[in-house]
Amino acid sequence: MRIREGFGILSVLKHIWFDLDGTLTIQTTEFHAAHDKLRYEAYTKATGLPLDQAKRAYDESYKQHGSNSVVFSSLGLPSDYWQKIYSTMDEITYFKTNQEIIDTLKELKDIIPISIFTNVKPERNLKTLAAIGVDPHWFTYMLTGDDIQERKPALDGFYLMIERSQLPAESLL
Repeated sequence: MRIREGFGILSVLKHIWFDLDGTLTIQTTEFHAAHDKLRYEAYTKATGLPLDQAKRAYDESYKQHGSNSVVFSSLGLPSDYWQKIYSTMDEITYFKTNQEIIDTLKELKDIIPISIFTNVKPERNLKTLAAIGVDPHWFTYMLTGDDIQERKPALDGFYLMIERSQLPAESLL
């Protein structure tokens, strides 16, 4: 079904914002294994805990905060601490082109403004889009974690999304 024909909700929506990781990217088992290894090792280094204790402590903190970035900032580390570490993962290895995502974005961009709001750093955003075959020019705005004081799940970026869209919140998805 074509989006234009089957997506009546677009009469209410005026702008669609996408997250990058896990939304526009397909996260494989290999990605999750590498991601977990990276975050547990980073937590071990940041806390000095042995790896087995660090895993348990990290998982508890993640349950409480719901965000990798917040787990590390709750230790008193800078808001972009995790993103700097995460940016060392190789996009080409873990993210692949998905034609369904590409086709959907291509069609949507001609119907309604689309944008990205992600916690990643700007250069990581562009590298990931290239790795998955998505043209960054399709997006009206690209809001990254470096554009706000506190990364998601803090509300700073959501308020900025509304401001940049110049629309009421109920018109955004």
